[in-house]
Amino acid sequence: MKSHGQSWAEPEQTKMYYQYETLADEYHFQEFLKDVFNKKFSVGSFEEYRTRGQAQYGVDVYSARQQVAVQAKKKDIGRTKNALVRELLRELQETVAMLKDFPHPVEQVYFATNTKKYAEIQDEAIKLSRFHGKDIIFYSWEDLQKDISLNPDIRIKYYPHYNHQLFSRNIVAIGRFSLANLFGREKELDVINGLLNQHKLLLLQAVGGCGKSTLAKMYYEIKGRDYHHLLWLNGVRNFKKDIASNQALLTGLRCEFEANDSLDKIYELILSALFTVPGKLLIVIDDIIGDDEQNLGAELYRWASRENTHILITSRESLEIDAQLQLTNLSYEDCKSLFTANCKKDVSEAALKELFDLLSYNPMIIELVAKTINATDHLDVPTVIDNFKKDQLGAPQLQTAIQHNSNGRPVYGKLYDFINAAFDFTDHTEQEWYLLTLLSVLPAGRLPLPELLDIFFVVPEERPKIVEAVSSLAKKGFLVRETDDIRTHQLVLDVVRMKNTHYFLYSWIFTPLINRLNKANATFSNEGHRLSFYAGHILSRLKGEKSESILQPLFLLKNNLLLTYRYLGLTDMATGLALELEDELDAVKAFNFGDSNLYPKVLHNIGMHYVHQGDLDKGENYVSKAIAESAEGDLVGKVNFYNVLFMINVRRGTLEKAFESSHNALELLRPTPIEETGHLMAMIFNNYAVLSLKYNQPRKAWEEIFMGLDLYSQSKSPDRNEGFKATYLMNGAYALSGLGEHGEAVKLAEAGVEVREKLGLSNDPGLLDCLEMAIEICEIAGDPEKQKVFIAKRDAIK
Repeated sequence: MKSHGQSWAEPEQTKMYYQYETLADEYHFQEFLKDVFNKKFSVGSFEEYRTRGQAQYGVDVYSARQQVAVQAKKKDIGRTKNALVRELLRELQETVAMLKDFPHPVEQVYFATNTKKYAEIQDEAIKLSRFHGKDIIFYSWEDLQKDISLNPDIRIKYYPHYNHQLFSRNIVAIGRFSLANLFGREKELDVINGLLNQHKLLLLQAVGGCGKSTLAKMYYEIKGRDYHHLLWLNGVRNFKKDIASNQALLTGLRCEFEANDSLDKIYELILSALFTVPGKLLIVIDDIIGDDEQNLGAELYRWASRENTHILITSRESLEIDAQLQLTNLSYEDCKSLFTANCKKDVSEAALKELFDLLSYNPMIIELVAKTINATDHLDVPTVIDNFKKDQLGAPQLQTAIQHNSNGRPVYGKLYDFINAAFDFTDHTEQEWYLLTLLSVLPAGRLPLPELLDIFFVVPEERPKIVEAVSSLAKKGFLVRETDDIRTHQLVLDVVRMKNTHYFLYSWIFTPLINRLNKANATFSNEGHRLSFYAGHILSRLKGEKSESILQPLFLLKNNLLLTYRYLGLTDMATGLALELEDELDAVKAFNFGDSNLYPKVLHNIGMHYVHQGDLDKGENYVSKAIAESAEGDLVGKVNFYNVLFMINVRRGTLEKAFESSHNALELLRPTPIEETGHLMAMIFNNYAVLSLKYNQPRKAWEEIFMGLDLYSQSKSPDRNEGFKATYLMNGAYALSGLGEHGEAVKLAEAGVEVREKLGLSNDPGLLDCLEMAIEICEIAGDPEKQKVFIAKRDAIK
């Protein structure tokens, strides 16, 4: 009998890579499998084998040429997992047994179903393969959906209603780009178009500030009208990791992933989905940085191998791409048009010529200087020229700082010099510098201003001042505002980080972000995707020796981000962060940060990560350390740590040790008032009930659940969690089922689901778990009407 404890039961993964409904008719399913396997093996030899009523020997589709047999098993997927697994196991064994009498040679057997990829069926198929000396493969609907996505002919025949609506035109979009104030790049558009038609993959390369991104946006806006689909990616540093972590891309390509999928697997899923996009596709990857270890050129050519695909890349670096266009600076006339469009003050031709010569005709610097002069009363062109000349451009200390802030990569020192000098002769308010400081550790692309205000500026009175700072910085040319979005050039952000010589200037950023992460972690909120996006960038920027002054907030951010990655299913990123935390444990233990509970909490979180990864030994090691390091008064922490040990031992099947863990926790709580710790005692009695159910003692389990619910009701602690109560009710329903009290079991299951629903959590795996349990309890009770209600709720969530 199935039993669950809130502390250890994990939701069954229900996401699929591509969302296609299963076929309704069984005979249609067989025809579908015939077509799928002919495409899969690139042959036409698969055919439906005989008809119902004739001896089929467990074979529905067969290819004599490939010596491959397919058994089709279409199921009612609204039934419970346990019922489906039991039936599929029996039918798989029967299929293999019948194949002994099949009159034709068979080397591979595909047991194809419209169900999820159940581990129990896959393990049985592997076991039977070894025993019979044949490849016996469990082919689930998840596998078949990938075949559908990779074969347009299959999609058109069986899913004609999906064919034109599967992807939106803008798979990942940028905001509308105004062409009103662009100068001197019209000829390059035709050059780019010709090179893309000839080569498919083109690198637009130049030093920073020359207008690469602007030209790419012009092409996207003007020439994009000739494409069926458009895809814009920005600021790619670690190619595969950034692509696999791009939530907008996953959404735009309608592909999802399982919680334990690696980033490499997610990347390949994205690439497979990209090849299913119909029609002519334009991909722009703006501001990419190469990495020899990533073999970036070869990966980009993989993308370009899709038919009807053009890929335009911008970079400050030279990459291993055959077709490259070196972008030069603007002419004098184009620079003059750019300057006068942004500065209305009088200026002589001679002064403009001297300024442009000094600025190397770089469009970004010219625009920044023009806006700064226009927005500052005491500035004019001659004054700015004098300031630049006096600023000792190219000073060694500045170059050292630039190299440090660019992670050792070659940079364009002269451009940094000009931006640094522009900062020096421009007055900035406190709010303007706060905003620039924040932006300097966030991505350089477009960022939504309302979201930044909501996350980082939590005091309502601060927000109007920040909005005013945005307007002022936009007038001076240090950022661009596009309605509710803002963007800042990477060169500007680099200089801000260089000027912030002490990283404690960033400390104010952490508290609001950590608080929001805590809230998202507690509610499984979709907001975790955006919060982790910001947190990951902040951690990547604030590294090195200068970060020692903010070690505590950095560590707290990492600790909370680890939990976020875990519930979002970003396994590789969680693993990388767990390894970082492991490396820093000695420092945390040494500094303590005035919180004696922090070190054991981090040990516990790292341990939980390894438990979720299936490494129970490593998880147990960290959780045991957490118990040993816990302060004497940290009662709640120790009880929760023992609860994790209970979970680990239940998974191992070492039930006596599981009981010992819960007993140790209960002994800690015995001297405490029930009003303060009754909710924790209830958790322990629920664990006892789980063990009793595993020992097939439903009467004892019900008594333990009843005791736990009573203790829970007596607790007055603000830490009471109704989610736990929901699980206690569900386990109580299992106990009543075991006693044959099916009507009462269904009522208790209804109550458990209702309690969980009232939490109102978005994306709640606990509610999905409760519904799965309720469906099974209704099946045991023989109550199909109530079961339909729970199935409908479950399917709506999925």
